[in-house]
Amino acid sequence: MPSDTPSRSSERRLASVLFADISGFTAMSEKSDPEDVTEVMNHCFEMLEVVVREHGGYVDKYIGDCIMALFGVPNALEDAAARAVNAAIEIRGRVRELRTQLPLAAKLDVHIGINTGLVIAGEVGGAVKRDFTVMGDTVNVASRLKDKAPNGTIWVGSETHRHTREQFEYRELPPLEVKGKEEALVVFEVRSEHERVHRPKPAGAERRIASELVGRETEFRVLTEAIAAVGRGQGGILNVIGEAGIGKSRLVAEATAQRRPDEITILEGRSLALGHGLSFHPFIDLLRQWAGIAEDESAEDAAAVAKLESSVRAVLAADADEVFPFIANLMGMRPGGAHAERLKGIQGEALEKVTLKSLRELFLRMAAATPLVLVFEDLHWADLSSIRFLEPLFRLVEHSRILFINAFRPDHEDTSDRILKLTEGQLRDRTSTIRLDRLTDKECDALIFNLLKRASIPYETRTLIRQKAEGNPFFIEEVIRSLIDDGVIEYGTGQFRVTERIASVVIPGTIQDVIMSRVDRLDGSTREALQVASVIGRTFYHRIIADLLAGHADRR
Repeated sequence: MPSDTPSRSSERRLASVLFADISGFTAMSEKSDPEDVTEVMNHCFEMLEVVVREHGGYVDKYIGDCIMALFGVPNALEDAAARAVNAAIEIRGRVRELRTQLPLAAKLDVHIGINTGLVIAGEVGGAVKRDFTVMGDTVNVASRLKDKAPNGTIWVGSETHRHTREQFEYRELPPLEVKGKEEALVVFEVRSEHERVHRPKPAGAERRIASELVGRETEFRVLTEAIAAVGRGQGGILNVIGEAGIGKSRLVAEATAQRRPDEITILEGRSLALGHGLSFHPFIDLLRQWAGIAEDESAEDAAAVAKLESSVRAVLAADADEVFPFIANLMGMRPGGAHAERLKGIQGEALEKVTLKSLRELFLRMAAATPLVLVFEDLHWADLSSIRFLEPLFRLVEHSRILFINAFRPDHEDTSDRILKLTEGQLRDRTSTIRLDRLTDKECDALIFNLLKRASIPYETRTLIRQKAEGNPFFIEEVIRSLIDDGVIEYGTGQFRVTERIASVVIPGTIQDVIMSRVDRLDGSTREALQVASVIGRTFYHRIIADLLAGHADRR
């Protein structure tokens, strides 16, 4: 169990469970030296563990030739299912690579099962030895999917598919009959061959419900004026702050969509929830978009290197040879020839300084040609190396046509709070800040009507959705999507209709992920108080909570 994971009592959690079974060890053992086989097995399991950790997962246990990994416990992840699928795709790719690198591994293969749902998570054991693990039907189904999946395939359950169907390609399989289940399982095979980590699509981007922007008129004007100002030659910094799902990305997208590409260059770099372990990822994401590098083109692809070099040369002309090698190195590329010679011998802090200088020169020259807007989404998840690069780059706004739009959540000390302190302190004359609040009841109703195509929505239904979402537009959309997916709201003949099943609605998993990721940032005593309070209800007397917590402490 990771050292930074606190000891906890058992609790119900939404998680994605992955079982990956390496096949071929038995046949290998019959024909090879045991020491050689052991070396291959250890290499293989070490690789599996690294992949799981890199995607934010936790290795729960090894079972023979199989690994069980958890995503979303012991710490909540907002995109646990997507991380599990990405990890599975990388595991399959790594096993295939291993077969070509190690002679004994030629016949190795892997089959994987993933399932998402509620689990019971906590420490299990006796007085001497206790281990963190999860239990429940979600775990059992994931194991069954692994058992049924042929070698080289990844099978997922219906909830994993529901959470990730906009990000990966799937093929629905025939209903799967398994022992112990009364109803056949709905199963999907992952058809995507590559991970999807560079530019995750906003939730529901391809779903059939959509609404115009609601309740953000003032903030929209501030954003569009900042963009207009950079068009007139005035650089600046605009921080857009708000909790998860409050509408930061949507607001920025609406404002930036108002300008033509020939008027202003707008580039976006997005940090990921696992971004703390991905050095310079928002810059890499931004530069890939700018250079037109496709999502399935890796840093090793010659086509990707050529696209980047062509883009840099179009901006810097004769100076490109001084800048391109360092930009390429930043993006994980390994250019050859004279570019490799330019990088030779430059390491550590010296390399970082030259890379920052190259990035600065690239942005300045781009802004000299066309006003430049650099959008950095989800900066609260950025790695510290990216934050260190951003801080000196912000000063470009004092003398160039560059606007930085930084979208982030509050209360992340090392990232978003650090950015806010610098920009509102040393650069306050060039900085504006937008803080997004929850929608009012009236605005929530307007959003609901827009999403459901102005259908006749009963007052009780609107009230229920508002109560579930608490003024958060993302939550409102997810509640409605969940109702549509579950058949509570039906669509036909161009309109939506609410069915009698509305009374049994539950909070969709995507909202639970967001909420639990905030809960997991609390200290142990606060978490415990929150758990007790959640059993009582939304309102309670302080004395009752104090008495219950005191009684719980006495029983320990």
